[in-house]
Amino acid sequence: GVRPKWCPVTPGGGSGGGGSLILKPGPGLSGDGFLALLSLCGEKVHDSYQQANYKAIHVGRDLPCGSKATYRAFLRFGLSAVPAPVKKATLKIYYAQKKDPTAGVSLLAISDFQQLVSASWDAAVLIDLGTVITPGTAPGWIATDVSGPVQAAQASGAAAFELRYQDEGQDPAGKSRWYGVVATENGSLGPELAVEY
Repeated sequence: GVRPKWCPVTPGGGSGGGGSLILKPGPGLSGDGFLALLSLCGEKVHDSYQQANYKAIHVGRDLPCGSKATYRAFLRFGLSAVPAPVKKATLKIYYAQKKDPTAGVSLLAISDFQQLVSASWDAAVLIDLGTVITPGTAPGWIATDVSGPVQAAQASGAAAFELRYQDEGQDPAGKSRWYGVVATENGSLGPELAVEY
């Protein structure tokens, strides 16, 4: 058959064969943020904490206002700018801070939430990509191969991911136990999806 123009002529790429892009989450709640459940001072919240030292999306357990809450962080990347089928995709997040966690964090590929609202909490899990942060993980960049879910999502135009604490049933016993991942609002340390096509 005829080789599509975007296909490399030689393994690993040749002249004119493919390219790469760095994608960022969309603006506001169509990109990244976090939700809290059961309640955070009476209601679910979304988007990032606006802290002086960094802007973060949180994963784990907390005790705001004297009541238990669970945090999940969400990421969404539009794929319409990718001009050809995805060959490889790598998700990069910057893990910045933790508060006494005793469990790790799983990365899940989820159904597209389009806009982060309370109902996004129940987005269907498509693929469990495994543990990406543990209590012993040093702060810094964490890169995970997400080629499969991004390839599967390309036709729909967006890929979505969730960061979930691995012991959500845990009673914090009076302690907050969470991780903070830098949000898009923090610029160069915000989440990235590196795509090769």
